[in-house]
Order: sequence, then structure tokens, then C-alpha cells
Amino acid sequence: MEPTIYGRIEGGNVGSALRALASAFSDQSVCIVRSIDSIHDSADLTFALVSRGIKSSTRDGNVCVGLSQLVVAANAGLFAGFDEVWVFTDHLPTYSLMHLPGATSDTTDFETEVPSELREGFEKTGCALLLADGNGLNFATPIRPIAKRLNDARDHNGSV
Repeated sequence: MEPTIYGRIEGGNVGSALRALASAFSDQSVCIVRSIDSIHDSADLTFALVSRGIKSSTRDGNVCVGLSQLVVAANAGLFAGFDEVWVFTDHLPTYSLMHLPGATSDTTDFETEVPSELREGFEKTGCALLLADGNGLNFATPIRPIAKRLNDARDHNGSV
């Protein structure tokens, strides 16, 4: 497995990154949503999604949504800041990710430091892409073309 690349895009956000990067993943990709607008509780996250017409399920304590559904939600303005989404292409973890430290950029800056527990959790799950915002966009991915696109955005005004 390729080493994970971590970074931060000043002014970036989860919604625009999801819209820009969705085409790099298959329609079968599934996301775990760990935060929407600072909401972290699974039941509250599910309510936030369902109230906007977005289908979700809860598996092993994780709120799961198909990537294509999440892009629809992003287009409708669901993500307003302090959001966290993990994208999986193969299989979902069989345990809850809710115990891991948050990745939103108000508490963690992936340019300077990634908490070891979060880094280990990301790498252990085989996650393809982690996006979290608040004050800029934190990202993590082992996929080189996606990392290049995100790093280029960081170096050129923040648009992915």
C-alpha cells in the first residue's frame, strides 16, 4: 500500500472537494460521515441527512452514505463547515470510527501534525480519502493522483 499523504488547503471545504473529486471514485464508493456542521452524534448526523432527503445507514456505529448521494447533498449546501467525511472504495471498517480524534481543521492542522491515533485509524481502515474542514480543508489519501490534485489546489488558490 502506498504511504498516505496528509495536507491542508487554506480556504478549502468538504463540499467543493467532494464535488471535484467524486469522479475519481466508483459509484459503489461509500462514505462514513463523522461530522456535519459540528454535529458528531450518530443519531443527530442521521437526522441531519434524512431531513434533507439523503439516505443513510448505520453500520457498526458509523453513519454511512453512498458517495453519489453525498455529492447530491453537497450540491444542495449540506456542508457548511466543521464537516468530516471518510471515503471508502472497497470495504467499510467493522468497528466504529467515532472514538478517533476529530480531523476538522479547527482542532488539527494536517500540514503540521496528524494525531497518531487518527493516522493509525486512517491507515488501518484502508480509507481512500479523508476530508475535514472548519478553518481550511484537511485531507489524507494514499492515492497519488488525488493527492497531486489536492496539493496543486493548495498551491494555487485553494480550488480543487
